[in-house]
Amino acid sequence: MLLIAGVPAKVVAERLGHASVTQTLDTYSHVLPALEYQATDELRNLLYRDHYTTPPQLPPGDE
Repeated sequence: MLLIAGVPAKVVAERLGHASVTQTLDTYSHVLPALEYQATDELRNLLYRDHYTTPPQLPPGDE
């Protein structure tokens, strides 16, 4: 749940007492597909935020 919530894997590993981040990621890799979708959504929001929140502007004279 912490990985899905965006907590860095290093912090999750320390919290769980794992010897390495690799151990954490190997153990909880089943949640990684959900993280891929989340990362894709976040990147899309960052790249296209203005595109989706600002109405299109007509060039002057085309009103």
